[in-house]
Amino acid sequence: MYDRAEVAELLGVTPAAIDKQRQRRQILGVPYGNELRYPAAQFRDGAALAGLKPILDAFGDMNPWGQLQLLAAPLDGFGGEGASILALLAGGADADTRARLAALAAGWAG
Repeated sequence: MYDRAEVAELLGVTPAAIDKQRQRRQILGVPYGNELRYPAAQFRDGAALAGLKPILDAFGDMNPWGQLQLLAAPLDGFGGEGASILALLAGGADADTRARLAALAAGWAG
């Protein structure tokens, strides 16, 4: 888990930009005590994982810890043995797979 300043440094933006990215559901922040923390698995090579935003959008108003749990849960039927959404995105999931993952997330949120 990263704090806001660490994510800002990782992405090369200001801490205020991190808040905006979280509010726009481009990255996931979870409450941790009196602050927000950012799961490290959502970043790769100095950027948020490609395809993460549509999945975060699909979760809607779901609790952030619930979102993280679903992002990290092993899945069946996506080509890997129990790969999670985060692992699939980190592995470079194609557009079709990303769309299927977003639809799955929308189903969980429904």
